[in-house]
Amino acid sequence: MFLHERKRISQDGAFIDCIRTDRFRFSSFSLTFSLGRLSFSERQALYALSRMMENGSESYPSPESLSVALSMLYDAEIDFTFTEAESGVLFHAEADFADTPAIGEDLLSGILTHIRSTLERPFPLPDGGEALLARVKEDIRGDCAVDRADPDAYSYSAYKDRVYSAYSDRLTEEGIRAIPKDVTLGDVKKIHSLLLGAPMIYAFSIGKADADRVKNEICSRFPYARAEKVVPLTPCYPGSFEKFTDTPMGSSSRLYLGYSSSCEDLYSSILAIYLGGVPVSRLYTVLREENRYCYSVYAERQSAGLLTVSATVGKRLEERSKKLIEKVIEETKIGADPSVLSAAKQAALSSARGMYESRRACERFFFASFVRGEYPDNEQRIKKIEAFGEKELTEAARGITLCREYILPGERTVGRRKSARGGLRH
Repeated sequence: MFLHERKRISQDGAFIDCIRTDRFRFSSFSLTFSLGRLSFSERQALYALSRMMENGSESYPSPESLSVALSMLYDAEIDFTFTEAESGVLFHAEADFADTPAIGEDLLSGILTHIRSTLERPFPLPDGGEALLARVKEDIRGDCAVDRADPDAYSYSAYKDRVYSAYSDRLTEEGIRAIPKDVTLGDVKKIHSLLLGAPMIYAFSIGKADADRVKNEICSRFPYARAEKVVPLTPCYPGSFEKFTDTPMGSSSRLYLGYSSSCEDLYSSILAIYLGGVPVSRLYTVLREENRYCYSVYAERQSAGLLTVSATVGKRLEERSKKLIEKVIEETKIGADPSVLSAAKQAALSSARGMYESRRACERFFFASFVRGEYPDNEQRIKKIEAFGEKELTEAARGITLCREYILPGERTVGRRKSARGGLRH
């Protein structure tokens, strides 16, 4: 890969991270705006607004006209999303576009102009957006129906909702989109007015454009201001354990265990890999190979302060599986399996060393560094992984506490018989 420049620019409290490279055929950039704390109904309206922006605007009133504009004029895809932080809601405008000499550098300017016009004038004429909102609501209802018909998708969304259930003003996107019928065009326009006044606090760019040009193009179009410090969202805390059992669905059960973590994110990530992120992981070996309780089991650090273990297990094996998971974690607090630890470190190192081979991996790493108030230093991250050993692993394991348990029970067991010890035989 040819990495020509990596630069962070500070602009009155806003930050712009730029990676100039000719490694990729496509370039990417994102803009992040700070909206502050929003209520549940305001989040619903914001979700509807983001979906409307992806399907039309005053300039391109139909999905068809917008699609033609993005593909013919810009050869681009543009998404509008939002995420949570302790300091409030962050709204993102993200673009991927073909970075070809035939189009030229004016492409970046054109896409930024399109994003600005969509943010400023998202409501198609002549009805001011009523028809577009109705179509978006119908699409959202269809998405929810598809999710509810898929036990994997449904259980994952339901688990995330339960993780955030302790906060009345903080719900996942799945929870927000579940009741679209309550959102009116007036609600959407009210939240749009708030978005218009929101400061841009962060921007990320990776592609052929240099940092100074990216800065000039962005700052000439979007207001930026010193905002409150962005604090990472900590979804759950020790001592707040809650258990949820859902209505049975499908032939297998889905088990999710959420652990709040007090250790730094990097160590929590390696712990997750050790537990359930590689083929020789401890949970896979114990739950599937030795006891045949599950079809699949994974562990991952999903956000700051949250490590999730998920497993698809046989019907009525949820409690036995949970006990085995807790047993493996307790064992990890005492010591490590050297071969599994080595595999986990190699997986983490491979991901870190290959970061600049993926536009999305770069964006995630740089944005996470911005949220933590740190300079994005991948070389330092690699050194930390290389120095990671049994001591750090056991400390990370001792730093997690079970705070959420979610079970989607299976309705029946099909095509398999239980073994004498209660597991599954194929």
